[in-house]
Amino acid sequence: MITTDTRPGPGIRDVSRRRCMTSCLALAAALSLAGTPSIGLAQDAGTFPDRAVRIIVPLAPGGSVDLTARIVAEGMTELLGQSVIIENLPGGGGSVGAGAAAQAEPDGYTMVMGSSSTFGVNPSLMKDLPYDAVNDFEPVSFVSYAPNVLVVTADLPVSTVEELIALAKEKPGELTFASSGTGGSPHLAGELFKREAGIDILHIPYKGSGQAMADLLAGRVDMSFATAISTREHIESGGLKALAVTTPERVDTLPDVPTMAEVGLPEVQITAWNGLLVPAGTPPEIVEKLSAVVQEVMRMPAIVERLKSEGSTPVGSTAAEFKDHIAHEIAKWAEIIEAANISIE
Repeated sequence: MITTDTRPGPGIRDVSRRRCMTSCLALAAALSLAGTPSIGLAQDAGTFPDRAVRIIVPLAPGGSVDLTARIVAEGMTELLGQSVIIENLPGGGGSVGAGAAAQAEPDGYTMVMGSSSTFGVNPSLMKDLPYDAVNDFEPVSFVSYAPNVLVVTADLPVSTVEELIALAKEKPGELTFASSGTGGSPHLAGELFKREAGIDILHIPYKGSGQAMADLLAGRVDMSFATAISTREHIESGGLKALAVTTPERVDTLPDVPTMAEVGLPEVQITAWNGLLVPAGTPPEIVEKLSAVVQEVMRMPAIVERLKSEGSTPVGSTAAEFKDHIAHEIAKWAEIIEAANISIE
């Protein structure tokens, strides 16, 4: 069974940009094809687990990270034979929950669902993080990644990226783009779009993807780079218009939506990724067992189908592969953030 404990929280230049932007996807594809160990290889973990395991989601319920965590938790519950509990600890752009996870007992019973924001962006964006993304954690497994989609309100008089750029150039500084918060993937995607398209659009940050989506649907903001998970329903209903995805190839769930490369902006490639970590000091045999379990979950047909139906690509990786990915992401985002002059005090 999966239960929920929801608590409120305290509230790149041109050098190798394409390599930086596409490597996440390339790594994910490679990892998804790589052989993975079976759960039985980690016998040294003994009887672990003999009680419930919790996954801290450092963001509010309802977003893509939370949804992914819940799907993965179901598979882990089945394989581990113990309940995997989701605990939402939002606040500080994910720093509150990640900080709590860093301080948890390193026994394998507390995990954190890390994301491109908390473990890729925040180390360069936020000055006083209550955690060290590298030294305070042991990576377990890369879980999945999802594209961002450039969507505009139904009433905005554009149907293509080219038309949107033309409109923005007619009205410099007037069109707005929403994000789930300063420094998040949607914000950085917007900043890249601004620079590559040579336009001036105004960033409107919100406290979460839910608020941003509500105002986008209401027409209070003009556009956003949101995840396929959170936008597909609104695109299908006509509430939003999808203009492009930020992946090198088209997305299965949005086959008629072109890529940014197809519309002449190949550098605008950003994905939102998720992966599980445990506190530093967790015994290696437990890390290995958890990694093998997560990899097994990411091969379960029902889990794969559910994630794909929501616009995510399942991956699954070894702990070492995920560690390398995080190191690369931190370096990549540092370059983007410096170029866009973004900071959070």
